[in-house]
Amino acid sequence: ATRKGFSRPTAYFLIFLLSAFFHELIISVPFRTFKLWAFFGMLGQIPLAELTRRFFKGKQLGNVIFWLSIMLGQPLIALFYYYDYYSAHVAPAS
Repeated sequence: ATRKGFSRPTAYFLIFLLSAFFHELIISVPFRTFKLWAFFGMLGQIPLAELTRRFFKGKQLGNVIFWLSIMLGQPLIALFYYYDYYSAHVAPAS
């Protein structure tokens, strides 16, 4: 992308957006919904990474914040999709 005239940070951001879109697509199709929770969950990693880099660089707390966001964020978003699917497809039938 840098050969096409984009700066390195812009190229990283565009690839990250593309990845976030495909993550959303991969989780939305099985749950038959398009809520953008996975997309915005991934985009939320950008400011979190910047904050931990600025304030906690080289400290164990920055590493703990990163791993907690990965271990708790992704399952929480999957639960949001499951709850929405259950509410829309299973609960009304009962």
